Amino acid sequence: MAVYGFATRGAVQAQSAGAGALSGRAVGVFTDPNQLGTFSAVLLMIAWAQALVARNWPIRILAILCAVLSAVNLVVSFSRGAWLGAFAGALLLMVLTVKYYRKWTLRIVALATVVGIPAFLIAAPPESSLVTGRLLSIFEPGSNPNDNRPFIYREAYRQIQEHPVLGQGPGSFSPTSLLAERTGMAVDAVHAHNLFLQVAAEAGVVAAALLVMFAAVLAQQTWKMWTEVPRYEAAMGMGLVSALLSVLVQGMVDYTLGNPILYFLVWIVLGALFAVTKRARDAKTNRFEEGTVQ
Repeated sequence: MAVYGFATRGAVQAQSAGAGALSGRAVGVFTDPNQLGTFSAVLLMIAWAQALVARNWPIRILAILCAVLSAVNLVVSFSRGAWLGAFAGALLLMVLTVKYYRKWTLRIVALATVVGIPAFLIAAPPESSLVTGRLLSIFEPGSNPNDNRPFIYREAYRQIQEHPVLGQGPGSFSPTSLLAERTGMAVDAVHAHNLFLQVAAEAGVVAAALLVMFAAVLAQQTWKMWTEVPRYEAAMGMGLVSALLSVLVQGMVDYTLGNPILYFLVWIVLGALFAVTKRARDAKTNRFEEGTVQ
């Protein structure tokens, strides 16, 4: 999927001043470049963690190859939200694992800095200049004339106020924004460009509150897992957490989980993380039972 994603990139060109809107971005098997960005960020975090904890070279080489391909696709997707998510996930993974996997963490960072970045600058100079412009456009909310987030957010708030408890119904954000009476600029957005606003608009504030509670409980269980299971399992678990964090951070400025591939991918990652956290709960229970017997 990563190889195909890279093959779908075209001649990337700016559609407006700066790099707020680009044409020719890679999409892969998805319908939107931002969805490819989500997919690539998730796989990058998991592959990175696998490369750290691998106990034999074939698995480590395969994980490194997957991480490299995912990183390349992340770049050519030109998804600013996915870049922010990947940065947050990578930072968390490095901070938590460097103590136990310092050698390999430093090697991976050095490989990306010394080899990866110069190779990209040499191999694709037009794309590299657009990457810089794309990063700078993060601080210009109105840089994309086709993607007016502040106005879309106001429309999301309007929909939430209209049906706050149960929302407008699944998949109804776009048709509701087109049919509703309002003044000013017409809204023609596929989604709310925010994970929590999307959930609140379509399923209600109760569902959005449950989502926040779910994330908080998962964070608590993850911390317990980090202190209870063997380090190689904990590091792999943190790779899964970093993958979810990348989705969450991107979800602050975008919404890509309407794609079924990504929707089920996130649930697969959650299921794998639940398996690791269950090990932590079982280990704590066993120690409690042993202490009671003694």
